[in-house]
Amino acid sequence: MHQTFHYLSATQIPAMADVHEPEVRSYNMSRIRSTDTKPELLVRKFLFKNGFRYRLHVKDLPGKPDIVLTSYK
Repeated sequence: MHQTFHYLSATQIPAMADVHEPEVRSYNMSRIRSTDTKPELLVRKFLFKNGFRYRLHVKDLPGKPDIVLTSYK
């Protein structure tokens, strides 16, 4: 038995339908937080308690990292 493969270009791939209505999707996305998440707060508490000082969400750096240890370049 011989198989043939058909490759699709990016323009031929159909867009996936969203499983949620726009209002539901908007509500879900509004609940996703980008700052002060529990894991981030735990790391920040640990660092501060152990004497590490840091800056938050530095806009000058690529990707705008959550925590920047400025004293340790």
